Amino acid sequence: MNYQNKEASNLKNIKREITFFYDEAVEKVHWGHVKLEAIQRGYSTCFSKNMDQKAEIGFYCSDNNKPENSKLSFVMLHGMDQGRTRWPNIWRDWPWNKFDIGLLPGKTWSERWKNSAFDPYAHPKIAVCEVGSPKADEIFANKYLFQEKVDEIARELNLPFDKTVLYAPSFETDNKQKDIIDLLQSTKTNILIKHWLISDDDKKSFPDVWTNIQNACKDISDHQTHIRILSPEMSIMTCLGLCDVLVTDESSVAYEALLLNREVFTLKNWMMRTNNVDEPRPVDPPSDIVNKVDREELKEFMTKYNKKAGVSGMNTKRDDVFSHLGSSSEKIIDIVDAALIGDEFQNIVVSNKKVKKWLIPIRFIAKTVSSILTETLKIQIRNFLIHKKFMGSYFGKSS
Repeated sequence: MNYQNKEASNLKNIKREITFFYDEAVEKVHWGHVKLEAIQRGYSTCFSKNMDQKAEIGFYCSDNNKPENSKLSFVMLHGMDQGRTRWPNIWRDWPWNKFDIGLLPGKTWSERWKNSAFDPYAHPKIAVCEVGSPKADEIFANKYLFQEKVDEIARELNLPFDKTVLYAPSFETDNKQKDIIDLLQSTKTNILIKHWLISDDDKKSFPDVWTNIQNACKDISDHQTHIRILSPEMSIMTCLGLCDVLVTDESSVAYEALLLNREVFTLKNWMMRTNNVDEPRPVDPPSDIVNKVDREELKEFMTKYNKKAGVSGMNTKRDDVFSHLGSSSEKIIDIVDAALIGDEFQNIVVSNKKVKKWLIPIRFIAKTVSSILTETLKIQIRNFLIHKKFMGSYFGKSS
C-alpha cells in the first residue's frame, strides 16, 4: 500500500518549526534526543502542554492530543507496553487516522500494526514508519559517553556492595518499596529507588501515589548507605546503567531494561492499582520480559548473584523490540526532512490487510449503545465477542 499519496505539495509550505507536545512530565522525556537532532538540522523547537496550540510540525505521544492543530503531525507510543491488554490492536481505542505519520519502535510493534491494519483507525494519512526508540539513543548514540556518565554517578553514590537492584515501579502502592527493601536486607545488595517524574499536575491526578512515595522514602535512614533514592529527573537509562537487576511491577521500564541486558523481576504477591482506594488486582507483567517469582526465589537469586556471569541470550529479544539503536532520532528527522521536500520516506511499514471501512459506522453505533449500558454488561458483551474468531484481533485480550 503506497502511503505517499497525500497532499505532499502542501507540505512544502510548512515552516521548519517543531512543537513537541506532552501531557505528563514523563512523556516529555521521549522527545529529548529528537529535539537535539532537530536543532542540529536547523529546526526551531519548543515543548508544549497546550494541545490547543497551533503548530507547523507537531509531535504527539499522549492519549490527550489534538493533531488537527498541526500542519504536519507525528505520533508515537508513550510506552513500549502501551495498551498491552488490547494487543495486537491498540488503534481501535487510540486512533492514528487523525495523524499524518505514525512512528513505531521496532519489529514486534510493526508486526502488531500489520496484523491490525484492517482497522481504518490504524492508518495515519501518510505513512507508518519503523524508526526505533529515541530514548535508546541516550545509550547507543555514544556508548562511551553514556558509560562515562554512569561511572561518574556510581562513584558519587559510593555504594558498599558489588551488586545493585533498581526498584522502579509504575505506581507506588501497597508498600511495595518497603517490601523489596525488607526482602533484600540480608543479601548484601545495594538498592536504588527510582520513582517516575511527577509534576504538580500529576500530584493532583495521583495524590495517593505521591503521598505513598513521600512516606516510603521518609522511612529510609541516612545510615542505610546501601539504599539510595535517585532523583526523579534522572534518566531511566542512566538508572538502568547503574544497576545489575531491575525490580518493577508492570512498568514499561521492563522493556527498556533489554537495552542494557538487565534481568527483570516482579513479585507474585504484589498488587496493582493507581490509588489506595480502588480494589487492587494481581500484578500481571509481560511474561516474556519479566520473571514473576515469589519472595524466596528473588531473595535466593540476589544472594547468589554473580555480576561477572552476566545474562545471556537477551540481545535477540532486544533487537526484536528496538530497531535502529543509536540512530532513531536521525531516522525521525530524516522523515521530517523528506516530508517537507516531497522526497520518499525510508523504513515504511506496509501491510497487505484490506481495510475494513465498515468498522467506522459500527463503532459509532457501538459507542452510542455503550453509553446506555452498565459497566458490567459492557465487559460481558466484550468478553463474549472476544471468543468469536472474526472479532478476536479487533478486541485483543479479554478483560
